[in-house]
Parts: sequence; C-alpha cells; structure tokens
Amino acid sequence: MSDCFEAIVDRDVTAREAPAKANTIRDWLIERRIIDSKASKCVLDPDALGYPPGQGYEQAVRTPSDLTGRLAVNGVSIIVGPEVTLDFEGEKLMICSGCGARSEATDECFEGIGLWLDGKADVQIACPCCGYRRPINQWDFEPPWGFGYLTIKFWNWPVLKKSFISEVSNILGDRTMLIHGRI
Repeated sequence: MSDCFEAIVDRDVTAREAPAKANTIRDWLIERRIIDSKASKCVLDPDALGYPPGQGYEQAVRTPSDLTGRLAVNGVSIIVGPEVTLDFEGEKLMICSGCGARSEATDECFEGIGLWLDGKADVQIACPCCGYRRPINQWDFEPPWGFGYLTIKFWNWPVLKKSFISEVSNILGDRTMLIHGRI
C-alpha cells in the first residue's frame, strides 16, 4: 500500500516569516481540534514528528473515514524551511512561459531544485526549447510543484474541503497552492 498526501504550500512566505506563521496555523488547528496537540511519529518522514487527527478533523475533510486515526502514517506535518512538494508518480513536465513549450524536467531543473533547497533562492534554469531563463520557483509544472518555506502536509487524510483550504490561506494571508501526491 502506498501513502498519499495533500499539501497546502504557502507560496509567498519568506524564510524569516515562516516560523511565526507555522505556529499560528498549528495553534489554530489545535484550537479547532482538527489536530491533536501532542506531536508523534504519525508522518512519513522518520526523523520528524507530526500531529495526529483531532476529534474535530471532520471540519477539514469532505467525507470522514473510518481509517482516520488508525493508520501508522496519518498525521499533519508542518514543515518550515525550503521544501519542494510534488507528486512522485507520473510524468514531470516543465512549462515555459517564454515559448509555451512543455518538456520533461531536465537535469538542470533537478540540479536547480537541489540548489533552491540549499538556500539559493535566485537559481535560474533555462527552457530546453528556447533558452528562456527564470527562477526555478517561478516555473509552471505539470502536475504542479509547490516551492515554499511553509508547507502543511496531510498524510493519508480524506480529501480536504475547499472551504478549509481557503480558511488556511486566509489565516496565512498569502497565496497558497494545493499539491496532491502519492509515494
């Protein structure tokens, strides 16, 4: 069996702002009882702690599930720091805003991601078709990739409600994107 996630990625938060916004969203989720206040090993990353579903998790999901809270990987990761969130399955296409070309992600793209994760936010990559260069986190990808300094990842939860995603975005005060993935 594979694990899946939905991740809300804050696209605008800076590295400096991310810790405070992470605390704000964590406290809000705990206050509403969407997540439990006690962190545990309920997320996929073996070195990280997450927050298991709380008694009020149904407020966040379209349809509650009997499995929620019973799976080993079934919590919320609140990730602060450079993170690239993408679906690991399927094709990974880069879409150039210069010429509109859609091409498979290049070695330069993956090297750029590594540099971005290492803190080099200004790294640029070129379109393999026209040579147009721009920062890695400003490219469009299919399926979408989320670049951000704050990511809220829901592991093996039922599908999140659109209204819940909007509430999170409003609390953060930034543009966000939703990434679906399966590992």
